[in-house]
Amino acid sequence: MPFDPETIKNLNPAKPGEVRNPKGHNQYTNGGLSPKAMTHLAFKSMMSVNTDYEGQSVPYLTAFMARLMDSALEGGWGARILGERLLSMNILDEIDTYLTKSFRENTDFISYRIYKTCSDIQQRILTSMSRTIIEMAGRRAGKTVGHIKLILNTICPTPGKRCLYISKKHGVGIEQIYVPLLAELNDLGIKTTHEDRSSGDITLANDSIVAIRSNDNAKVREDLRGGHWDIIIIDECQSQPMMKYLVESICEPMLEDTRGTLVMSGTGPRSAGTYWEYRWLEDDPNQTLKLNWNISQNPFIDHYEDRLAEIMESKGLKETDSLYQREYLGKVVYDIDALVYRITDQNYYTDEQLTAWLKDQPVVDLSFTAGLDYGFSDSDAICIILHSRSRRERFMVYEYKLNHSGIEDCAKAVKAAIEYLNSDPQFVQINKGDLVFFADSGGLGKKISYEIATHYNLPVTDAYKVDKNNAIELLQQEVRQGTMKIKKGGVFDEECKMLVFERDDNDNIVRVIDDTVYHGDISDAALYSMRPIWLLSEQRLSNG
Repeated sequence: MPFDPETIKNLNPAKPGEVRNPKGHNQYTNGGLSPKAMTHLAFKSMMSVNTDYEGQSVPYLTAFMARLMDSALEGGWGARILGERLLSMNILDEIDTYLTKSFRENTDFISYRIYKTCSDIQQRILTSMSRTIIEMAGRRAGKTVGHIKLILNTICPTPGKRCLYISKKHGVGIEQIYVPLLAELNDLGIKTTHEDRSSGDITLANDSIVAIRSNDNAKVREDLRGGHWDIIIIDECQSQPMMKYLVESICEPMLEDTRGTLVMSGTGPRSAGTYWEYRWLEDDPNQTLKLNWNISQNPFIDHYEDRLAEIMESKGLKETDSLYQREYLGKVVYDIDALVYRITDQNYYTDEQLTAWLKDQPVVDLSFTAGLDYGFSDSDAICIILHSRSRRERFMVYEYKLNHSGIEDCAKAVKAAIEYLNSDPQFVQINKGDLVFFADSGGLGKKISYEIATHYNLPVTDAYKVDKNNAIELLQQEVRQGTMKIKKGGVFDEECKMLVFERDDNDNIVRVIDDTVYHGDISDAALYSMRPIWLLSEQRLSNG
């Protein structure tokens, strides 16, 4: 395109009386423009004119850039120009710096958007550097929303992050986390490449992953193994089965490679001696962030300052009630009202008391019965009861409980129990010829009992298991009346502190043992061993 001075001069003519040279330079005749300004205008004029490129009329600059790229790809003059300019002038470094800065500013802005929608306590969780976080909080305190924010803050700003959320039941996790998490991602403008509600999996465009799982049973629990995670959140820890195993054998190993964070969350423990309570009380506060709060500190609830008073009034609760303190304040206060067996001092016996009791009994009236509970996913338990046909007291004289490891070990435990009875001087004269171990016949129990009885020649037979609820009520009565005698601090004593009934959605006690809080082993063995005693008592009563 030829240079046209007249065109340049007429592009920006000087107005009458206008001074274009405030610094006193010589004025130019071409509209008062400096040579630099004239060059800019000439370039602009030239670039705006259409030219022919591959049979089409396009702006000159478009054609120039196309020819430059064609030449660069062919190794011609374009390649030399691009190489000289991009590399010698550090343009690529400048572009990289700009893009890095832009990415950082964008991710920081996403984190800020997440952070500003959190309560004060949720913000503490988001910014914590602790590898373990324990949240023991009341209902509607904002735990679930906080988990969603923590997941967002992990997977959105940084590519390739992995978050695992473990709920008590899969459906609960889907409703509480999966659905609102997708809504939050949409609000943030974060794109996903994979969504599967049935499995609970979400994958983002930046390759970050969220997996929502449950702890429903042993198989589901074992399926959690493998892989690595940056965040693992365990919800409803007060009700999660096999918590110690879940945390120490499954979750914590999956956080080692990433130096990831474990979050354990729930309300207060319902019974004493749980792993959930242990971690809350024993974890080093210098290593673990422990947070306790309630609905009155959740600003996203209407009238949150007054909600605790409203809850107490609507449910007829007092500040001193264990249910209120545990469920709504998130305190460590046991659900005493829901205990299955309430042990008191009248249930404890000493060796001296047992000796005195034995002296008053005709030896022919004394017998032993035993119960054996197989721990397919937990512990084997053995319980031996000494009782008299002429007295109502029953003494739990032998207790055994150990993690299930196989039929041979179980058989050895039965042999050890028999040897204990034969070797104790107090029991030498008592007939043991009719001693039978009544064993759990559910699942593989019948097969195990048959194997122990035939292969090891031990007195093991199937227990009577019909109407367990009625058997529990009979044992409760024995405990309440003080006729069931146990050793203080023994296996059964400790188990009774943890065994509770379920509560429904309205906090009413349901007479079904809550195995998610604690699964009874020795207590089931006690039921098996007591049934023959109750049966004999009924027969004696019916015979007058």
